[in-house]
Amino acid sequence: MINIKTVRVGALRTCCYIVSGDDGIAVIIDPGAEPGRIEEALEKEGLTPSAILLTHGHFDHIGAVDELVKKYGIPVYINREDEELLTDPEKNVSTRISETDIICLTPAVTFGDGDVLSFGSLKFRVMHTPGHTKGCSCFFAGDVVFTGDTLFHGGYGRTDVYGGSSAVLRESLRRLLPEVEGKEFYPGH
Repeated sequence: MINIKTVRVGALRTCCYIVSGDDGIAVIIDPGAEPGRIEEALEKEGLTPSAILLTHGHFDHIGAVDELVKKYGIPVYINREDEELLTDPEKNVSTRISETDIICLTPAVTFGDGDVLSFGSLKFRVMHTPGHTKGCSCFFAGDVVFTGDTLFHGGYGRTDVYGGSSAVLRESLRRLLPEVEGKEFYPGH
């Protein structure tokens, strides 16, 4: 069974998800800000994370990565197409939108379309869904899908920033929508 705790973080109220299995192993998805609040949620649930998964590299999804890695000593995973966003505030749009430049200095493990990432009983199948960014990805875990900013309830992510493309996002949504039918999905906002 999969357990999901949502922690809304940062000025943009990004949905950070703490996902755990019955074995107590947890994964943090998109820790965008406020590492202390994420740590409190982990402690309240009695969980220690084993990894951080990033749906994409925008600042509001990566802002707490370095502090959580420092505390827990865990790896960070991102699509290889978005790795460059981690260290470039222009590309991760923090220079444009945030009050401070956000960077992530932790070296990331990269993944690609179709990869399966396993952490204890948790298994996430990656679907590369570019358009919001070049490396946007969704994570499928059984009947649950974490869509980041590719797909929202009633909408989808913007395409007017670095790596964005309306045409590419339309194609990604054409591939994604049949896959999410009948599943519970968790967006980035």
